[in-house]
Amino acid sequence: MSKITNPYLALLSLKVVNIQESEMFYDVLFECLGPFEKKNDNNFLAYWGVIGLAISEQFDIVSNVEPDFRLGCYKYSVRVINKDDVLRIFKKLKKEKFPFSWEPRAFDYGPGYYSFCVFDPDYNQIEIFYVD
Repeated sequence: MSKITNPYLALLSLKVVNIQESEMFYDVLFECLGPFEKKNDNNFLAYWGVIGLAISEQFDIVSNVEPDFRLGCYKYSVRVINKDDVLRIFKKLKKEKFPFSWEPRAFDYGPGYYSFCVFDPDYNQIEIFYVD
């Protein structure tokens, strides 16, 4: 079997508690990440840009679970092309007063790895990172 070259995550689907709060957060994030298209259809949002993101509101069960003890997807990362982009996006999200798991800093995961991690309104973690 031949190997697939350059695979990437194309779409992430999230269920959220309050779609309007999520829309405010993801509008700001996607504006920082570059050109995108947005579809808003009642209780469903779709963003198509550097990543596809589908968001729908969870109506039947709402559970307040601490972020460190959640099941399923709780964090995803978006790689940007330089360290300046990390800082620019961080400053915009901080200005909007979104909460952070950590502010921009270096890690030893790889050469030049530099990132921050922000929480969306449902406490999903979104890491914005750069690596040489």
